[in-house]
Amino acid sequence: MEAKNLRIGNLLNRRNRFGEIEQIEICGISARQNVYDEDDSAFGCDELIPIKLTKELVINLGFRWSTQFNWFEFKQPYLLLKKDFSLTEDPYGIRITLEYVHELQNFFFALTGIELELKNETSTCG
Repeated sequence: MEAKNLRIGNLLNRRNRFGEIEQIEICGISARQNVYDEDDSAFGCDELIPIKLTKELVINLGFRWSTQFNWFEFKQPYLLLKKDFSLTEDPYGIRITLEYVHELQNFFFALTGIELELKNETSTCG
């Protein structure tokens, strides 16, 4: 993983010194490509583990699952995400498939200017 693919507020996993996987929020990125979490702990991008998108995570990021149309909807602003986590402009145009939470966060922000955060959790970055 490279720092250029990350933004402040991105959610990622990392393995702590006990070997356990923990979720962190990126609160800073240095010129030396180190990232900082909410505790101001620094680590390299090689220590980060992207979080795979799942239906539960997408819903927890504010999307709603539409059983009628078999896709995820975000109401304000309106955005559709297919069940395979892809966005398609039209059948012959651009198709973007997202695999990780930070990719969805970055893409959504680029389109809307709105940060996606997990429900019931607010940013821990000061």
